[in-house]
Amino acid sequence: MNNWRMFFQFVFPSVIAFALSRIYTIVDGFFVGRSLGDMGLAAINLGFSISAFMQAVGTGIGLSDTIRFTILRGQKKQGKVKECFTSTAFLLGLASVALMALMLVFLMPLLCLLGRKANFYR
Repeated sequence: MNNWRMFFQFVFPSVIAFALSRIYTIVDGFFVGRSLGDMGLAAINLGFSISAFMQAVGTGIGLSDTIRFTILRGQKKQGKVKECFTSTAFLLGLASVALMALMLVFLMPLLCLLGRKANFYR
C-alpha cells in the first residue's frame, strides 16, 4: 500500500473526530447560552478547559503508543506489538481513573484556579 494513502487512511478519521468534537462544543454553547445565559456559558468554558486537558493526556498516551506500535510492527515483532497495545490500554484506563479521582478531590480549587466566581458553583 502507498505510504501517503495509508497515512491519510489513519489521519482522516482523527481529523474528523476532532472537528466533530469542536463543532459539538460550539453548538452546545449556542443552546446553553440561549437557555441558561451567562452562567451556563461560563460553566461550559470551565468544563471545556478541564475536558481539553483530559483529552490532551489521552491523545499524548495514544500518540506515543502509535509511534512505538509502528516501530515494532516495522521490525516484525508481533508479540511486542500485542504487548504494546495491552500496556497502552491499561495505561489509558489508569490515567482515566487517576484523573477522575484528582478531579473529584481537587474540583473546587481547580475551578477557583480557572476563574470560578463564588456564586457560580454550589
